[in-house]
Amino acid sequence: MSDSLAQVTARPAPLAVKRSEHVWGTVVDFDVRDFGVRDVSQARIEEAINEAVRWLHRVDGIFSTYRDDSVVTAYRRGQGVEQLKSGFSEADVLEFMSVLAACDQARADTDGAFNPWALPEGFDPSGYVKGWAVARAADILREHGLAFFAINAGGDIVCAGGEDVGVPWHIGIRHPDFAHSVMQAITINTGATATSGTYERGNHIINPHAPGVAVSARAATVVGPDAALCEVWATALIVDGPTALHKVAALGEQWSALTVVGERVTSVGPAFG
Repeated sequence: MSDSLAQVTARPAPLAVKRSEHVWGTVVDFDVRDFGVRDVSQARIEEAINEAVRWLHRVDGIFSTYRDDSVVTAYRRGQGVEQLKSGFSEADVLEFMSVLAACDQARADTDGAFNPWALPEGFDPSGYVKGWAVARAADILREHGLAFFAINAGGDIVCAGGEDVGVPWHIGIRHPDFAHSVMQAITINTGATATSGTYERGNHIINPHAPGVAVSARAATVVGPDAALCEVWATALIVDGPTALHKVAALGEQWSALTVVGERVTSVGPAFG
């Protein structure tokens, strides 16, 4: 997923507290508005962001497929649970096992369109972990009493509260053919969105149903209450195309999704009108 597939396009706020952190080979942007909207000190906001950033780097240490010292790399080398427990902290192994189970459930729920075990290099949970980790980062901000913020991790976006009281966050989804054009604009008060696409990095998404066969969609965006599942379903829709939109709609009225196949845009749910 690329940094430019979706962006928070909120209006500028002079009192916003912002930070960009390089992690997972991308940039995670924090935009916190509590200082200007509510009686919350800048120091408190910075403390909350610092804790969230520490969490993101811990996630990298557990799940990075590019690090020789990560839990995922050890698992890909064939280490079982007991071996992992002897080489890593109990807390990190528990996080890994939790994500492993969640990925297995997501594979079943998407009828195999999302399948981290189908990649040639071995198990890669990145298509779940980024959304999951950003959702937890948002929880950390909430635990510090923050209520008006957006976190954007390379197109996986979690929003809370709005840009201001009564003003939702505005998200622009990049046009597949024009890098500096917005294909679709959406608004979110509190919730998440994820966008996946083949138009920047080429057809890098594996079709688990038939390796070597092209996936169905050029782009997919999902909006819902769960950032990890937004990312899962965005990947699944790239693989299966608009025929799978009904599965997202079946998740409930809080969910919306959009796919781009060729020049045709198809959507379901209230976020897309």
